[in-house]
Amino acid sequence: MEDEYCVIFDLDGTLVDTAPDLHRALTFVLERENIAVPDLETVRPFVGHGARHLIAQSFKHEQIEISDAALDGLTEDFVDHYARNIAVDSMLFPGLRGCLEQLSRMGTRLGVCTNKRTHLAQLLLEQMELDSFFSVVLGGDALDVRKPHPFHLLETIRRVKSSPHQAVLIGDSTTDAEAARNANVPFIAVSFGYCDVALSALGATAIIDQFGDLIPALEQIFGGK
Repeated sequence: MEDEYCVIFDLDGTLVDTAPDLHRALTFVLERENIAVPDLETVRPFVGHGARHLIAQSFKHEQIEISDAALDGLTEDFVDHYARNIAVDSMLFPGLRGCLEQLSRMGTRLGVCTNKRTHLAQLLLEQMELDSFFSVVLGGDALDVRKPHPFHLLETIRRVKSSPHQAVLIGDSTTDAEAARNANVPFIAVSFGYCDVALSALGATAIIDQFGDLIPALEQIFGGK
């Protein structure tokens, strides 16, 4: 691998296991509404779809209708509570820090492309002491479009000062897989994230089970370029 290559990461379910703290925020808003709270394992596959989706799915599961205005209000309450408790139980996936340190030593350009709101993504990365690794963090509210639209990923790559043919996306979901495919960028799927379909259905260039496998996978992809 050469220093002009860049690696773009998704955040939730890829860099950090954020589901416990997201579930806490969901519990906060649902209990006030006397809505049954789904358990953590039920919530995990929906984390990548955002707070609004999590809340809407919870109401749908209980067959209770909610207006868009009420849903908007609950979403903002969720975000406020989550921001104040963003790194209570969230954890880095094993081997991540060592992998990022090695990539940094190699001169690899690193960025984050996430559908999480930008200020929340930046806050989480700061709290987890990961922010120094990434020159660019582009959240779902930073542009007029977000993943799986290709421009979200392509703009992240551009801001990292790289180009699509020198980049790869690391993620855990159909949204990430579609974004990479739409941008014509190789996609490496992590098996430990929040994917709600079989990993084989993602059409990933490679699948890794741990971060110790990432650099060999990158070398295989970039070595062929």
